Amino acid sequence: KALDYFTNDDKRFNAIMRLADDGKTKLFVIDNVDHDAGQDPSTDSLLTETITGWPNTTVVLTSRLSQIGDAYEAMLIGYLDTDSCIDVFYLYYKDDPERTQRKTVRRLVELVGCHTFAVELVAKGAKRRDLNEYYDKLKENGVGFDTKRTFTASRNPDQSLTVAGHLKKLFDMQQRPDEEKKILNDFAVLPTSHAYTTKEIKDWLGYEDAQLDGLVEDGWLSYNKDGYSMHPLVNEIIRMDYVDKKAPDGTADNFLKLIENGNDGYFNDGEPYSQAQRKIGIAKSVINSVKEKEPEPYAYIYHNLGYALNQQAQYDEALEYYNKALAIKERVLG
Repeated sequence: KALDYFTNDDKRFNAIMRLADDGKTKLFVIDNVDHDAGQDPSTDSLLTETITGWPNTTVVLTSRLSQIGDAYEAMLIGYLDTDSCIDVFYLYYKDDPERTQRKTVRRLVELVGCHTFAVELVAKGAKRRDLNEYYDKLKENGVGFDTKRTFTASRNPDQSLTVAGHLKKLFDMQQRPDEEKKILNDFAVLPTSHAYTTKEIKDWLGYEDAQLDGLVEDGWLSYNKDGYSMHPLVNEIIRMDYVDKKAPDGTADNFLKLIENGNDGYFNDGEPYSQAQRKIGIAKSVINSVKEKEPEPYAYIYHNLGYALNQQAQYDEALEYYNKALAIKERVLG
């Protein structure tokens, strides 16, 4: 908890490393370890060698990856049982405090295969509805899992797509307004491994808190002290409508304009290394997810990303983006 007082990742990292020789018993819990921005947790020496080699130290990781180095023992987590999923449902559904409709709730959680995130979405979608009619409507729209599957840390893409496909039917049923669909598309091109502060969402995407409230309330976006985030399954649902893995026209226009403006926009010289790396990873995710439209702005977008990579001594990748910028300039200017 004391690490919250440090203002950036570099200072926090140095504080952690000073704990190595303090002689005390330590437990580290690291949530959501995943591949991100070209990093591979299985070869990350900080995770697999440094901290795990400290005396009197235990490290617990949560991850969808099947293996994160030989230093770790995998403990696979399956589904909650039905009664526990009913408790999850009532955690979000407050219209039946006496649980008089428990039988219908049981049918609802079994309909989505006791998948906890699906239970949360169904519960939030059930507010101010007749639960029996809601169940019938879900069935009518094809929501439901054929069997209860045991998901392991070794994530099967086909199973994941099946879950996303069923949740998409629930999403389509709610028929979000066009503005909210635009917000969801803008969020879906951002990496799901990060949370985004209110200021970042306003500066980068152009949205105020009030525009996001309905999506947070119904579970399509999450909000906590770290900021806004989108669950990976929601991200997958949104991306199912992409054509050739590219977002609809107009997605993240505000964000791309910031990158196009160079140092007057998104990238800033002199930022801490960890902050610059985070911003580079986010920018690459957005650029790779949208269609290149008018060519000339992309010359500046690619150039400025190349410049940011060059500042971080990532020369090969910087050259790749500089060459993309050059090719556009040659095409436009001759």
